[in-house]
Amino acid sequence: NMPDLDAATLYPGIACFEAANVSVGRGTERPFRWVGAPWMDAAAVVKRLRAEDIPGVEFTAHRDMPTKSVYEGVPSNGVRLRVTDRDALRPLRVWLHLAVALRDLHPKDFAVDAERLPLFVGNKRFVELFQAGAPLSALEPALDDGLAAFKARRAAFLLY
Repeated sequence: NMPDLDAATLYPGIACFEAANVSVGRGTERPFRWVGAPWMDAAAVVKRLRAEDIPGVEFTAHRDMPTKSVYEGVPSNGVRLRVTDRDALRPLRVWLHLAVALRDLHPKDFAVDAERLPLFVGNKRFVELFQAGAPLSALEPALDDGLAAFKARRAAFLLY
């Protein structure tokens, strides 16, 4: 499920979709470099993401069929991700932009598991804001809740 460096680079963000009803591409040629669902309007999602000019990644619409996990054996519309600048890429921000686009464009179809998502993003406040329809401007800072405290706690354990 981790065939190349791009998949590994995107994994920390795209894996958050494992707490949602979206395939992360397991069982395709592009695990963690493609996300999809049969109900997704991939062209609309890609159009929105391209307009947001997210650093380090390109998006294209691509139809695929996962052979594992969510939507196994079901042809699905999706978004193909290609890393263009690993240093500029922020995988969790890529996931956030994708998740907000799916939430906004597919409010009746896209769903997250509110019990599991905090395990991926690190806090429940973010999930509450996300489910309430908060905009990106409110969600991005919420992803960093607790980050400063974590960095302070871990500092004593860093060897390099």
